[in-house]
Amino acid sequence: MSDIRELHREEYGVLPEIAVSAPGVVSLLGEHTEEHEGRAIQFAASHRVDVAISRRKDSSLRFYSASLRERKKTSIPNLKYRKEDRWANYLKGFYAQLLDWGAPPHGLEVTIYSTVKPQIGLASSSAMELAFAVALATLSGVHISEAQLIDLIQAGEEEYLGTVPRRVDFLTMFHAKRDHVVMVDTRTWETEVLPLGFPGTTFLLTDANVPEHILTEEYGGMDEEFEEFLTDFLREQGRRSLRDFSVEELRSSMGRIPEHVRRKALHVVEEFLRVEEARHALQRRDKVLFGRVLSRSHESLRDNYEVSCPEFDWIAKRCFEVPDVYGSRLVGTGLRGCIVTFLEERAVSLYRERVEEYERIFGFTADVYECRPSDGVEVIS
Repeated sequence: MSDIRELHREEYGVLPEIAVSAPGVVSLLGEHTEEHEGRAIQFAASHRVDVAISRRKDSSLRFYSASLRERKKTSIPNLKYRKEDRWANYLKGFYAQLLDWGAPPHGLEVTIYSTVKPQIGLASSSAMELAFAVALATLSGVHISEAQLIDLIQAGEEEYLGTVPRRVDFLTMFHAKRDHVVMVDTRTWETEVLPLGFPGTTFLLTDANVPEHILTEEYGGMDEEFEEFLTDFLREQGRRSLRDFSVEELRSSMGRIPEHVRRKALHVVEEFLRVEEARHALQRRDKVLFGRVLSRSHESLRDNYEVSCPEFDWIAKRCFEVPDVYGSRLVGTGLRGCIVTFLEERAVSLYRERVEEYERIFGFTADVYECRPSDGVEVIS
């Protein structure tokens, strides 16, 4: 954890009134199923975003990213989206929502320090938003529930940036515990915290560093027709969501819906089962089965959901051949993702050696980061 309080003092000349730390999120299973009332298993990353805030006597808003060495500024009367403000728009969007909620208006001095690498599927912007939101809501004395705070964050990002962050990520950040995973049911939004009872194991995150223009050519992405066809199919079948289907029912639907839609739907329904299988593996402390479920999920993301690419597939397959590596899976998508690998700590050095072959084959240097399940959002004392 950074000395965010000292960074804030160096920038503004005063210590912050509050500082909050929020983790990035690693999605192990269930990603891409939240729109279909699925379940997800995730953990809070040991890489975090720290945010410190002090109030000003005027209406100025000053934002300083110590990790990026960038400064942005505006004021409460001029609180609006500006393209050049980039990352600060996430914070401005939430503050606008909180003011509408009834928080007293204050000028702010904000410092941010992040060790979460952006754009590789680790919810770096969501971690920044939540740390800022918890800090500002606490400082403002606003009485607001966890669910309401998430609602405001989502509304602010949608209004300012046109995107809606994943609710499961915020719930994971709120409920995470060290050496545990969080299971989120997106039908009920209930959470269950499960111990990761695998001593001597760890997780590695591998960023393939494929140039975006190459990924754009390789990446199939989420078919725009998928949701449209799926909505019609659900209505025709009288079902609420894909969670109400069995694998057998989808397999027998061949010919009634386009094949690429059926394959994506099949991934979602089979992922429901993989999440349950992983849950049982955690309860039985079966690390071999847990790793196999991760690898099967990646194979389905590659073959059915079509969000992987050759570079990620090579890493997931070749590194699985290293002894004491139990499984790997794509986190995020081929455009913005990385490979998470579950393995014994003693296998880390050999894994890194195997990844060096990736550069010789593809011409890109992969970055490997060790990442352990950590605690959720917390106030820094």
